[in-house]
Amino acid sequence: MISRFFKYGLFILWTVMLLIQVRKIPINGNFVYIFLGINLFFSFFILYKNPKILINKSFIPLLLISIINIIYFLFIDRTYNSFLYVLAKLSTFLLIIISIYYYFDYIAKNISKIIILIGLMVVFYGVIVNPNFFGMRYSGPFGNPNSLGFLSALLFGLTYLKSTKNYKTIFILIFLLFLVMLSGSRAAFGGVILAILLQGTFSFKKILYIIAGIIALIGAQNIASKVGVHTGLERIIKSEKSNELLSGREKEYALGILTIKESPILGNGLDKYAWISPKIIRESGLRRIDPNFVGNPHNSYIAMFIMYGIPTGLIILVVLIYYILKIIFTGVKQQDLLFLLLYTFIGSFFESRLFGVSGFEGLLFWIVLPLILTVIYQRQQS
Repeated sequence: MISRFFKYGLFILWTVMLLIQVRKIPINGNFVYIFLGINLFFSFFILYKNPKILINKSFIPLLLISIINIIYFLFIDRTYNSFLYVLAKLSTFLLIIISIYYYFDYIAKNISKIIILIGLMVVFYGVIVNPNFFGMRYSGPFGNPNSLGFLSALLFGLTYLKSTKNYKTIFILIFLLFLVMLSGSRAAFGGVILAILLQGTFSFKKILYIIAGIIALIGAQNIASKVGVHTGLERIIKSEKSNELLSGREKEYALGILTIKESPILGNGLDKYAWISPKIIRESGLRRIDPNFVGNPHNSYIAMFIMYGIPTGLIILVVLIYYILKIIFTGVKQQDLLFLLLYTFIGSFFESRLFGVSGFEGLLFWIVLPLILTVIYQRQQS
């Protein structure tokens, strides 16, 4: 039973985190915490039998952040919410570590296939329950258009890099690109471009495909604008004309930086992974202008400094950048895994994803980072 739990547990957890954000699917968010609680018990049992798991070099980033969280809780933020965050993150990281340690081949082989399968089911479901593409930005099965954009671009990248090019694949790619456009997410367009750049080497045929794609996008944009559909390409064009590519995010970034300045050394607490100081928001007067304004920095790295403070945040950031650069310069043949890592890392500049507890986007990053490191270290040993 325990062995099967760790073989399939990561995929179950990711699927549940994804479905929690889907409207009209009755999955309570508390299920994640129940699952993580069971996993914590199983993980301690496995580690008691085989503590050598923790000395594997591939898991250093996750173990280091877990140790930082425990130290921060014990000496800086001894609150109940902080305690729950430490347990949730520790359980998640231990699930990743133990699953990869025992079932590396299975996870590495199937992660992209399972994400594509589950993800396509969700976006097709979204089109069925929410077929209204006209008017404001389209969100599909989600409450937030950016979630649809992220998932659609993620599926586009994995399908483009992993699948055999045939009529079925081309249809899926066009469908996903259509959803990326309708979501209005500029970051999702970046994910599509990243996938194209990662796929093999440039050739004359590939350049022709890119030119044809650009022409198709421009044509689709013209049609969309005439029928009143808002797209991400339209937002990029408007932003470029006004020299404000990050328009709509600037105020969140500014308020997030002001929140960091309130407690720059010790931070504001582990449970503040998507938080802006209410005092800063009140003084800015934004709530009078926009009553629906959400106090979220929409940047995982600003959120990290808000949580931990600048000194501890810098340690974590340096560790992440070191290992990502190591992966890039070492060279990884598994383009789908590299795409997952880079897209989630870069995309976290525009959303508070990496350090949350129940986000399907951030979970992918923490899975793929040690997965690719395992690929590298195994190759070095052989």
